[in-house]
Amino acid sequence: MATRNTLSVETLESIGVRRLAEILIAWSDGDAAAKRELRLEVAAVEGPQAAAGEIRKRLAAISRARTFVRRSRASTLAYDLEMQREAIEEHVSGRDPAGALTLLWRFMSLADRVLQRCDDSDGVVADVFRSARGDLGRAAAEARPEPAKLAGQVFDALWSNSLGQYDGLVGELAPALGEHGLDVLRQKVLAFRAELVGSRSRDETAPGNVVAGPWSSTKVAAEEDDGRYLLEYSVPHALSDIADALGDVDGYVEQYDERQRRIPAFAARIARRLLDAERAEEAWRVIDDAEVEESDDLPPLHREWQKVRIDVLESLGRLDEAQAARWRNFEVELDAGYLREYLKRLSNDGRAKATERALDRAGDHQNVHWALRFLLDWPDVPRAAGLVIRREAELNGDFYEVLNAAASSFAAEHPLPATLALRAMVDFTLGSTRSTRYRHAVRQLRRCAELARRIDDYRGFPDHDSYMEEVRETNVRKTKFWRLMREM
Repeated sequence: MATRNTLSVETLESIGVRRLAEILIAWSDGDAAAKRELRLEVAAVEGPQAAAGEIRKRLAAISRARTFVRRSRASTLAYDLEMQREAIEEHVSGRDPAGALTLLWRFMSLADRVLQRCDDSDGVVADVFRSARGDLGRAAAEARPEPAKLAGQVFDALWSNSLGQYDGLVGELAPALGEHGLDVLRQKVLAFRAELVGSRSRDETAPGNVVAGPWSSTKVAAEEDDGRYLLEYSVPHALSDIADALGDVDGYVEQYDERQRRIPAFAARIARRLLDAERAEEAWRVIDDAEVEESDDLPPLHREWQKVRIDVLESLGRLDEAQAARWRNFEVELDAGYLREYLKRLSNDGRAKATERALDRAGDHQNVHWALRFLLDWPDVPRAAGLVIRREAELNGDFYEVLNAAASSFAAEHPLPATLALRAMVDFTLGSTRSTRYRHAVRQLRRCAELARRIDDYRGFPDHDSYMEEVRETNVRKTKFWRLMREM
């Protein structure tokens, strides 16, 4: 049972409404964000229109702002935006869906201006707009706007998508648009494409037309670039999204020319839709025509192509080829998903043998960090511990995520491999003079000292005292590090 001094809803209620209000007023003094939140809550009591009024005022203020937001302050901006987004959802959406939809369109219109005036390297601000894009779909489904009007709003948004804030918008709003709204939107996009083509044709044949060069005005060159981008990327992308929403596979495929269909990433998208439409033979032709270079490694863009290829082979009944592809892809990438799908199709006896073969293959993989991550995730901790001892010289301390995970997994039963993983991170930090990681290196050395008490045999590696002596000799000039060693 909570004591009288425990902070909880129940104990705070005992203070009384007036006293709590006085405390909140005092705490919000000098804190603009807190005051805005309090004003919003008070307005919400009056009703959704009052809450919407407060939200509009704040959105207008954010729109007017011109100060550049540094990366260190981006999370504060993101919090402010998220508060407005949540307020729309909590205080307006349920009681006034149409009002919420209007506010969300206003919210999304801020994206370009906001993202251009901040360093959003961590993506925290963009994440808020992505969430609001999903809110648009839900609000539109509730508000049920006239489909043609909604199609017009979507059409306008698609050409304001310079920073990707409207990616996937057609799919989000497809239920609210319905077949009629999607068709209206498609007609608008087709008319826009015709206008762009006509405009470019007139420009190219105009008397005295000069090919854009260094002497051309910046404005003319920029307009030409914008037109080309819209025609070659934005319009086909919009039409493919509309075709997807309508379930029009042929309409989707039409947006890719012959050259694009040979690009593995695009071939994978097309083949996936053909396969979903039970057109496996056509899907195979697309997959087979893709220009994929044979190599021991799979470029990232080819991974989806590989997955779709296997699914197509499976659908065509070419089961042995599908299994061979799964095994090859596992060998190259050490992707547990491929291995599990491979094992699923074997007998119990075959599964046991294949699992052992796969784990042996993982241990010999050319990338020790991929191998370590796979063995930890599978999991086979003893085998992962043996890998670290066997291939300690290949460990790169910059791969701190996998090495930290390894040290934690090994600590209880395998203190020597845990120590080697920690040492690799320390060596990298000190060897590359990463002073921002010095505190981590100090903690890692403390953990090594603790583990040393449980290591009877160092298997030819230096014991803790010898290792520390080497660290002192090699890094004697790193005064900041040694100061931290004394202080922490």
